[in-house]
Amino acid sequence: MLDLAIPAIAHWRLAEFPRCLSTEELNRLIAACDGSTRSRRRDRAIVLLLSRLGLRAGDLAELRLTDIDWQNGTFHVTGKGRYQVRMPLPQDAGEALLGYLECRPEVKHTDRIFLRNIAPFKPFVSGDGISSVVSRSLKRAGIQSPARGAHLLRPKT
Repeated sequence: MLDLAIPAIAHWRLAEFPRCLSTEELNRLIAACDGSTRSRRRDRAIVLLLSRLGLRAGDLAELRLTDIDWQNGTFHVTGKGRYQVRMPLPQDAGEALLGYLECRPEVKHTDRIFLRNIAPFKPFVSGDGISSVVSRSLKRAGIQSPARGAHLLRPKT
C-alpha cells in the first residue's frame, strides 16, 4: 500500500541526454577536414569555429568579412535573438579561417565569409548549409552519431 504513495518517475520515450562528440571523435573530425582544396579549407574553418566557440550554424552563415578584427584577434557575432557579442578568435580557428580566405572565390555582391563551393558561388542561405558541411565531414571521418549537424559541436550545458 505504501508503494502507491510514492509518485512514479516520469519517463518520456524520446527523451535522452544530448549527444556530443568525444575528444577523439572531434580530433578525427578536424583531421577529416585537412587538405589544401578550397572546400577542405572552408570545412576546417567551419568545424573549428563551431567546436572551439560553440557557435550556432546560423551565426557562421551570417558572419561577414567586416566582423573580423584581426588586430585584436576577435570577431563580432550577431546571433539568435539579434544579440551582439565580440568573441575571441582562437589561434587554430583564425589560421584555418585565414587559409580559407586566401582561396575563397571573390564574390562582389556579398561580404559573407562562408560560400557554397559549387558555382554560382554565393553565401549559405541559412545555417542548414553549415550543418550540411558538418554532416559531410562526419561521414568523411567515419563517425557514427544519431545527430549529424552543426549542433552536435555545441558544448553540453
